[in-house]
Amino acid sequence: MFEPWMIPVLIVFIGCLTGVVIFVTDKVFEARRRAADHELRMLREKLSLRESRVQELERINRQLEQQVEWHLRLMAPRADGGPGSLPAPSDADPTARPER
Repeated sequence: MFEPWMIPVLIVFIGCLTGVVIFVTDKVFEARRRAADHELRMLREKLSLRESRVQELERINRQLEQQVEWHLRLMAPRADGGPGSLPAPSDADPTARPER
């Protein structure tokens, strides 16, 4: 039925077939891995941009809070009737416009 030379040929054929299957599956999974690596890289970049944006917004928020504090300090003497304060509503002429 089998001749002696057919056994090594069959073993080589099975080995080659296995090599081809392994090669194809490596290429398919390598493409998927590359796509996943690319997606991961893009997500990390997006995260980095958002973190920098949050830091920038926090810096702007701190500046605005300092401005509010500064304006409140500047406005505090005016509420006491200090220089630059507006006259009380009962003393003001209803037809007069307040000065800016």
